[in-house]
Amino acid sequence: MGAVRGIANGSAYVASKAAISGLTMCWQAELRKHNIRVMQVNPSEVITEFAAKIGYTSVDTERKIKGLEIAQVIVSMLALNDLAFIPEVNVWATNP
Repeated sequence: MGAVRGIANGSAYVASKAAISGLTMCWQAELRKHNIRVMQVNPSEVITEFAAKIGYTSVDTERKIKGLEIAQVIVSMLALNDLAFIPEVNVWATNP
């Protein structure tokens, strides 16, 4: 969510995510004429196997988003017919 919400001590991280948002908006404008839809997914914390590998085990993983939920969002976005697209979606855990 760094692209849409700042965090304390996260200046470099948030700035890099905001740059990705800007790039996405440019690609949306540039590629529209070629019938290419560019969509951005902004997930809050997603728990993956990587978290455990770096020692991130103190979090209640049952209350966090999993990769499957993000995949379902992406599939739904892509399932729209060619007349519509979702330019950006924010996915928040309901119990962060």
